[in-house]
Amino acid sequence: MSYAKFLARLFEDGRTVVPDLSPLTEEEMSAGDAVFIEYERLDRLEMPGNAPELVPTACRWAGTRFFRACQFAVHRDVDKETVNLELSVSFGEAITPEVHYCVDLVFRYLPDLAKFASSAAENDPLVEHLNRWAREWPLSSVGMPDINEFVIDGFAGHASLMQRYVDRIIATGDQSRLADLRVQQAATSALGMFPNLAPTIAAALTEIDSQDTTP
Repeated sequence: MSYAKFLARLFEDGRTVVPDLSPLTEEEMSAGDAVFIEYERLDRLEMPGNAPELVPTACRWAGTRFFRACQFAVHRDVDKETVNLELSVSFGEAITPEVHYCVDLVFRYLPDLAKFASSAAENDPLVEHLNRWAREWPLSSVGMPDINEFVIDGFAGHASLMQRYVDRIIATGDQSRLADLRVQQAATSALGMFPNLAPTIAAALTEIDSQDTTP
């Protein structure tokens, strides 16, 4: 299976098949770029409000890194040096709301991959990289346990992304994300008059509010 087919199947139903490890050619990555463009066109239709603009370089970076991570999750005999070499590559441009949006197109599957990889031995390099990504890209890691020391400043000012973030918090019941006052306010607004739709989050918000108002 090629890189482009890997992405197509992942975007179609959240499940995919990974091929054996081999170098990615420019032709394969260009084909993957086309898959991203089509998927993003459909995804933005479901965004609350106005979606950010597409950043092709961010899509390619996220897609190829996630592709490699999935391969390493399956092919567990890969040495630590290779895993670190492939997954330590950072996105070399400014991290804007648009970049968070594009990275999230594929990193939204990060919680599933992390759960799959969590059966590995303690201090496994793949798991360490997945947890680092979870901290660096918090929009995508909602629902992952024990993720600390992350900041949402990179996208919190973008109304559409913030709403998507809060929607995920409500859907997963991820109370750990409620420490930020901006999230508390947005979640309270999102629940409105229907807190019973998300009782776990509603109860957590009530508890936070009672602590804030206690003399």
